[in-house]
Amino acid sequence: DTAAGDGIVDRRTTVTIQCIPYRLNRDDICGWLDRSGFAHKYDAVAMPCNRRRCQNFGYAFVNFIHPVYAAAAIRTFSG
Repeated sequence: DTAAGDGIVDRRTTVTIQCIPYRLNRDDICGWLDRSGFAHKYDAVAMPCNRRRCQNFGYAFVNFIHPVYAAAAIRTFSG
């Protein structure tokens, strides 16, 4: 578990990734996560898509297998 600065243990494992280019698909996001050092550290990626336009909505949900990995992803991709 990761401890926040105020002593609260953070057990969240799901992260929302925003500002994803509309042309990318789920496989692109998984490849990007793997290349960024998160291979085998997540177990689900959900990326809502507009099927009529064949594009995503610009965000995805990633569930990491442990809160430490979720916190690391937030640090890695924030900013």
